[in-house]
Amino acid sequence: MVADACLPFAFVENRGFVAYSEALHPGFPVPARRAIARRVRDLYQRGREVLASKFEDEGVWQIMPSITVDGWTATNGEGFLSVTIHMIQKDWKPLNASMGVVYLKPPHDAVSIADCVRETLRGAGWSGEG
Repeated sequence: MVADACLPFAFVENRGFVAYSEALHPGFPVPARRAIARRVRDLYQRGREVLASKFEDEGVWQIMPSITVDGWTATNGEGFLSVTIHMIQKDWKPLNASMGVVYLKPPHDAVSIADCVRETLRGAGWSGEG
């Protein structure tokens, strides 16, 4: 629920949420925010591993998928970048996968954005060759 609704992990410690959970299932231990953060990180890591094996199976880095990038600046002035790949799999089903949402350090110019995208894709196993 927290991840699906893009809520902060601390939401589970909110008095209203704890009371709501208690009313739904008395005695159910609501997980702490650190436990939820750990689970989200574990799920993310497993997802990356599954995706990496799918890329190997599909030979995705040989056919070079389409790549889209979305950038924005948070209210505190920090820049972020989302890198997504899009491809058609061997069974003709589309695959869209987020390669990451990463911090974009200043300056937010074309060179910095290109470097950030390159590093994000390298982290997903793409060398840029082939």
